[in-house]
Amino acid sequence: MNDLKGLVAIVTGCSSGIGLASSQHFTELGASVFGVDLNQPPEALAAQTNFAFGSFDLLEPSAPQDIVEACVKRFGRVDILLNIAGARDNFAGLEKVDPETWNRVMTVNVTVPALLSKYAVAEFKKQKSPGSIVNVSSKAGLSGAIAGTAYTASKHAIIGLTKNVAWRYRNDGIRCNAICPGGFLTGGTQAIDPEKIDAESMEHWRPVHLLHASPTGPADPIKAARLLAFLASPQSAQVNGAIGVFLRHLLPSNLTPKNHEAFTKTYQYYRQLLNSLSTRTMALVTLLNSPQAVLAVGGALLLLPLVYYASLAIYNIYFHPLAHYPGPILARVSHLWRLKGYLYGTEAHDILEAHNKYGGVVRLAPDELSYVSPIAWKQIYGHKTAGQPECPKDPGHHADLKIQTILNADQEYHGVLRRLLAHSFSDKALREQESVLLEYADIMVRRIGEEGQNGARAVDIVEWYNFFTFDVIGYLSEHLSRQDMVSNPIVLTVEVFLPFIAYGETFGCLSSSELHPWIDLMFVMVKQKAFYQCLHRLPTLFRPAFNHFFRPAGRQTTTTVPKGLARDKIQNRIHHETKTLDLVFKLIEAYKDGKMTFEQLESNTMVLIVGGAETTATLLSGATYYLLTNPASLARLTKEVRTTFASPADINLTSVNGCPYLLACLEEALRVYPPSPQTHTRKAPRGGVEIDGQFVPENTTIGVPIYAACHSPLNFGAPDKFIPERWLGNESSSASFARDRKDAAQVFSVGPRACIGRNLALLEMRLVMAKLLWHYDLKDCSSGNGNGSNVWADQRMYMLWDKPPRMIKLVKRDSA
Repeated sequence: MNDLKGLVAIVTGCSSGIGLASSQHFTELGASVFGVDLNQPPEALAAQTNFAFGSFDLLEPSAPQDIVEACVKRFGRVDILLNIAGARDNFAGLEKVDPETWNRVMTVNVTVPALLSKYAVAEFKKQKSPGSIVNVSSKAGLSGAIAGTAYTASKHAIIGLTKNVAWRYRNDGIRCNAICPGGFLTGGTQAIDPEKIDAESMEHWRPVHLLHASPTGPADPIKAARLLAFLASPQSAQVNGAIGVFLRHLLPSNLTPKNHEAFTKTYQYYRQLLNSLSTRTMALVTLLNSPQAVLAVGGALLLLPLVYYASLAIYNIYFHPLAHYPGPILARVSHLWRLKGYLYGTEAHDILEAHNKYGGVVRLAPDELSYVSPIAWKQIYGHKTAGQPECPKDPGHHADLKIQTILNADQEYHGVLRRLLAHSFSDKALREQESVLLEYADIMVRRIGEEGQNGARAVDIVEWYNFFTFDVIGYLSEHLSRQDMVSNPIVLTVEVFLPFIAYGETFGCLSSSELHPWIDLMFVMVKQKAFYQCLHRLPTLFRPAFNHFFRPAGRQTTTTVPKGLARDKIQNRIHHETKTLDLVFKLIEAYKDGKMTFEQLESNTMVLIVGGAETTATLLSGATYYLLTNPASLARLTKEVRTTFASPADINLTSVNGCPYLLACLEEALRVYPPSPQTHTRKAPRGGVEIDGQFVPENTTIGVPIYAACHSPLNFGAPDKFIPERWLGNESSSASFARDRKDAAQVFSVGPRACIGRNLALLEMRLVMAKLLWHYDLKDCSSGNGNGSNVWADQRMYMLWDKPPRMIKLVKRDSA
């Protein structure tokens, strides 16, 4: 939770946009806010006793000093400075910007923030207390094609100012960070006058906008306000010199049809330029004397790629070594079929549909085969006998990773990492964590009950499972002893097997009932994986254009706030001696012994966080959904839990194994809703390999799509229905599923690279579900029902499921 109680913040530009949203959010978090604007004070804050307004013209030389002095006079101190106010230049290029506009933009956007920072730093030092400065730059501060020359130069300058202040005053407890918003619906963006925009500059801006436009509309300033609150709060004490990026582009709201037509023409012209001949080719054409020659050369240049790709398509369909395998025609011709699945998040469903149509082995790309049989799991991913080569990882599946990690390492280095991490998942480690998990599982159950008010209010169970799991990660990074936990009862979560060592505080999600801003950034990073997978599958010739036009908004967040925070926290952990056998104890030892670089330590940490931090919450969400839409199963499970355990104190990591129907429900939830539904692709080794009775040439991309294998009618009867009884071999109802090939549902994978935290994860899931059902009767409030119906079953998938909310009510069992 970003607690700002007792802190005093100066917010410039407080009457609209991000400034107004930040002023409101900061006052809600307990801060006293001194708002600055040239306009009238915001009506929305008129009744706030912890808000004071000062009207200042930022073009006046004395304004910065006067603002800081006025704040100190009103509140007695200053702890936070938010430099938000800004001036624009109507996209004027270098040749068209006038001196007056240049000076105005530079004064408001650079000089005033610098001087305000100067006087704020003096107050911070005088108070002998930590201080935080957060500057608002822009996407224009990271690119040269988003705004006018003056505005772009000023926003680049703000980033330089941020980094310099962060470095110079780091030893004084003074931090300076910045955010780079793009496309927020604010007074400034709404005031853009298209008639006055420099047309030449717009030729560059318009295509960038169209190809990066958010399908959900402009970004809400409150999202930026939340990140500002995080960067300003003590919770981000280790973050300094970071640049957070929000990229959501929009059209000015006052575009007329005439102006919109002008924008469109500019965009079409820009695309024509991209499709035109290169400079060298044009120079060659000008040497030709006749129109006929020009037409002949131009026609040939146009026909050459058409002939090439037509020939390639014919080869892939009829003469390729994989030509005899069935599959969608577009998939057999090119990688476009796979690209569509990545970009639109439909990969899991597309592959299942292809297998249902073409059978157990399907060609998903010219050089890729997909299998759903149990034997394929063993032959592709399983342990190999002496002399048998491993099917290596497909580099395209993890194209975003530049350093070897547990996710993409070669066979030898993966074995080293596996042995290091095995200590974290030993029986000893599990026993040490049990009492802590029980204690804080109870906290989660209590908090969600308080929020639900005994059925009076609906709660989003998906959100609360995320609150729970992410709070545990944050806690575990402190590696506190049992005595520390008693005196400092920070919320834990069940996700103990995830080495989130880099983020030294809890996220405070359970206490604040909202996701921490960093978690939002993490979800952005996860979705970006689809972009890199697409990029790797494209021919080299097309990658620069794809990278330019389809690069995901917010991509730079992957190397700014999250990675900067990780780096600082890892450094802290390295120097923090602990007697606890924590999750990364051996990785830290390896780094200290010189067996691992800091970059390897950092990258393995980040990969493990992103790859696993949400999986427990995902399974619990899926299990809850399918139980709610199958009332008979929910009733049976609830009865089992309440008859097995006389009190919640009887529920522990051992006793939950005595609930066979609970185990069956979670197994079935894993099957119908696997937390990681993708195909974790491999490559056929040198010399080729036999899979499912057929030889596969070397370097062919191969894999088992987890979702498709779990939903294939070749493996399971009634594959799309949630039927836990199929896992109960001693019941008559399970006889209908005797032919189910249950070993096809390997959601944790198999072999030497199978999920190392599998057993611990299953125990934690059983514990949380048992605790929840012992205390509450669950009531579904979301629209739609049925066995795996529509909204939930048709989710988009970008490495992880993009889950919608699931509203439920929780009624205490004694009051039902």
